[in-house]
Amino acid sequence: RHTYYDINFLHGKMLMDLPNHREEAILYFVDALKIKNDEICRYNLSKTYYLIGKYKEAKRYIPNSNNYYVIELNAYIEAKLENYDIAIDIINKLMRKRQKDYLFAFLAEVYLLKEDYKKAFEFANKAVKMSYNNHKNHLVLAKVYYKYSLYNSALKELDMAIGLKIKNYHSEYEEAILLKKEIENIMPNNYKEDFELLKILTNNK
Repeated sequence: RHTYYDINFLHGKMLMDLPNHREEAILYFVDALKIKNDEICRYNLSKTYYLIGKYKEAKRYIPNSNNYYVIELNAYIEAKLENYDIAIDIINKLMRKRQKDYLFAFLAEVYLLKEDYKKAFEFANKAVKMSYNNHKNHLVLAKVYYKYSLYNSALKELDMAIGLKIKNYHSEYEEAILLKKEIENIMPNNYKEDFELLKILTNNK
């Protein structure tokens, strides 16, 4: 039984990283859990459901654990279920002991969904300040500028994100490129940046 558990679990672990085989990975994790109710297996099953967009199932299987990676996944799931305040509360508690740039970026994304752009700007800037060379942080900040219709500032951050992705990973940043095209398509020919708004945001961050 122990060996059969290991075989199923390892099959699931290998397949969950392959987008076209995640449904199959779920079957292996479920079979493993029938043998042993293991926290790590439940976490990986929950994460696989999350990756394929089945957030209710992901929440069902996530273990009750104090491990940071489980807590983070729980927050991501709650955000996808549109339980934004719960997700924010989870991350705020976690960051009392563990402050990471990607957690600040996540908070910024959640506040964007809540349409609280002031808070989103605050946390996006914290993410960039903590890890300036992370392309994802610049993309999040660009999204906030976009919501404020500060198109030049958004484009500047997108160019930074695209350049960092090429520099660090030798690959194009498709999401940033698409957003850049979207902004360029809607920008008026006589567009001028609202420097007063930009000044207010910068002074309040």
